[in-house]
Amino acid sequence: MRKVMGWDNAAAYTDGVERVPAGGHVCRIVAAKVEMLDNGSEKLQLALEIDEGSALDGIFGRTFNARGVGNPAAKWPCVFGQFLTGTDGLCSPFFKGLIKCVENSNPGYQWAWDETTLKGKRVGMVFREEEFVAYDGSVKTATRPAFARSVDRIREGVEVPDIKRLQGHAAEPSGAPAGFTEVPDEELPF
Repeated sequence: MRKVMGWDNAAAYTDGVERVPAGGHVCRIVAAKVEMLDNGSEKLQLALEIDEGSALDGIFGRTFNARGVGNPAAKWPCVFGQFLTGTDGLCSPFFKGLIKCVENSNPGYQWAWDETTLKGKRVGMVFREEEFVAYDGSVKTATRPAFARSVDRIREGVEVPDIKRLQGHAAEPSGAPAGFTEVPDEELPF
């Protein structure tokens, strides 16, 4: 075996990956951009970092730096997306709610239709667990931002939302993904 490129600078995960627990967290907006989707709708994308004065502060930056060293395709690990309009073409009440949460969390800040002004602002976010299908077909969970709230509301306490389950994904009773067949060790090619 030859030495793998990037070995000397790679992070070593030995105790598992840090994970944000579901529930309310105070966040700082690291970056903001409006993305035009193929169907013509616009979506505000906010890159978030935990910023609440706890051991979780900077968790997404640590994750990004561990994954991103020498990887130009690395993406920020915590992004919250909000459509600007509803299906009727009018302002989405969820978008307006997000902006109001940012305004209420940053005294003196007023939204002026420039998403770049959101960088560095604080906002409360309610995180929830969501199921996803892993590369091997198994169902796993990740904790992702789900709802915006003001920082004060997060500090008052919020209810932890139920897990967001996958729709229509069947697993075998053993926990293996549907259609997965276990191969005995003696038949493995190595």
